[in-house]
Amino acid sequence: LGGEKIAGPATIIAHSDAAPEITMSSEGVSEVTLNCGNDGKVISNDVNTPTEFWFALPPTTFEQGVRIEVVDVEGTTYVKKTDKKIVVERNKIKPMAAIKFAYPTDNQLWYTRHSDSHELLEFYGGDNPFDATITDHRYDEDNKLFVIEFDKPLTVIKETAFKSMGLSDKSKDVAFVYLPEKLTTIEEEAFRGSGIRNFVFPGNVNYIGVDNFVFCRIESATFCPSQTNTPLEMAITSSWGDDSGPFYQQASLTNIYVNRNIFLTKGGELFTPDNTNEGIFSGTSSYGRVSTVVIGEQVSEISPYMFGWRDIVEIEIPAHITKIGNGAFERCGKLTSITIPKAVKSIGVDAFYNTESLHTVIIEDSNEPLQLGISYGGELGTIQRGAFYFSPLKNIHLGRDIDYRDGDEPFEPDTWDEGVFACKNYDNEELQTTLTISSNVTKILKWMFSGARMEKVTIPASVKTIEERAFEYCYVLKEVKCESATPATLGTKVFNDCDELTKIYVPASSVTSYKNAENWSDYADYIMGY
Repeated sequence: LGGEKIAGPATIIAHSDAAPEITMSSEGVSEVTLNCGNDGKVISNDVNTPTEFWFALPPTTFEQGVRIEVVDVEGTTYVKKTDKKIVVERNKIKPMAAIKFAYPTDNQLWYTRHSDSHELLEFYGGDNPFDATITDHRYDEDNKLFVIEFDKPLTVIKETAFKSMGLSDKSKDVAFVYLPEKLTTIEEEAFRGSGIRNFVFPGNVNYIGVDNFVFCRIESATFCPSQTNTPLEMAITSSWGDDSGPFYQQASLTNIYVNRNIFLTKGGELFTPDNTNEGIFSGTSSYGRVSTVVIGEQVSEISPYMFGWRDIVEIEIPAHITKIGNGAFERCGKLTSITIPKAVKSIGVDAFYNTESLHTVIIEDSNEPLQLGISYGGELGTIQRGAFYFSPLKNIHLGRDIDYRDGDEPFEPDTWDEGVFACKNYDNEELQTTLTISSNVTKILKWMFSGARMEKVTIPASVKTIEERAFEYCYVLKEVKCESATPATLGTKVFNDCDELTKIYVPASSVTSYKNAENWSDYADYIMGY
């Protein structure tokens, strides 16, 4: 998008202990074209075996994103793009939402079967569970799918239309349903127990009723953007005895593409989840299937417990997201890295509770403080822990001040393990952490890094206050570098039990002022100039 080079000559610097560095030459090109000839390439219309496009890009940063265009033989152009900065990492796949080429007409609905049967489906919801009259129902041999035609545009699928309650029910054999673009409503239990593995919801769908996905084995769910940017109302599931998210127990759900805001309702009233089971895409992880999640541009916030208990390894939070709700990633035990964009203003409590594989946290640079909730130990329990307490952090980038919150109230830790980056793994000798503090940070909070395993820390000149016990129990901390000529206000016992700390470097002209400053004087023997 910004003329950045994606192919051509490059300079590669090899390292023995790290990934190679690549720099694209100015002689490179910023776009490439794959020409499939006048006859083109036949694209699959089977969602279970789609045509996939793979692009190998240099492992570098594209400040203005990338753009992919697909042009069919009739000249119609389909576009997928990201206008924001993306980082292409070596040996890692960055998925994009699907490009769809075929839709039913407004007065059609298509479906396919798992088997080779050409027998027409008999609907659980009666002969005509739609808001339009069926005028034709046939198998299309050319396209290998079933076609239902109506006397007018289809806008409503009525309750229990494709529902199945028995393993021998024919609805179990339905593999995929292609919905028309003008569809607006899917009533309760319309797909309950059906054999559908993949759902694509057009952007005009504005309501999905209760218990639609109970007893299904959904593998992929795609929510297309609304042309009017209208949120989708989705009713909470109630069939499990307690309230639960619409995709609860969908352990096979491995692909989630969501490009619009979704809000939950119960009995017509707005419903706000308050535990892991109630999030929109929450689900048990007992089957250990890794979920790929792509969040689109119409999503403005990640709602409470939205992805709770999903086996997500990595997720890109778009630059326009402003809020991450309570428990949004709770129990995402395979999540390895997270980047918090600068637009995010608040993160709720328990957002990262039990993310026990999370090793990289990047809080992007911003002059606006981030309101960050603590962890209660899961589902608003009673034991308070730091926001990232359970995460074996290897990389921390703190790019802004933190306003620590307990709900709507300011929170001040009163034990070491309640610090923001307090580390459960304080005694893990194999864990080494790299900490970067940006020049936007002005304060280091009480017990903020207690137990973290950094050997070196650089405190930028922007930091004016370091609260008490901020680095307590940092057992492997050996060296601190302070870049400010004026000593920051230092709380008591900031480096308490940092047994290996022997060097605190300060500007050479400020050695005396540091040694004489309140609480800095406790470490006078370690202070030296640079």
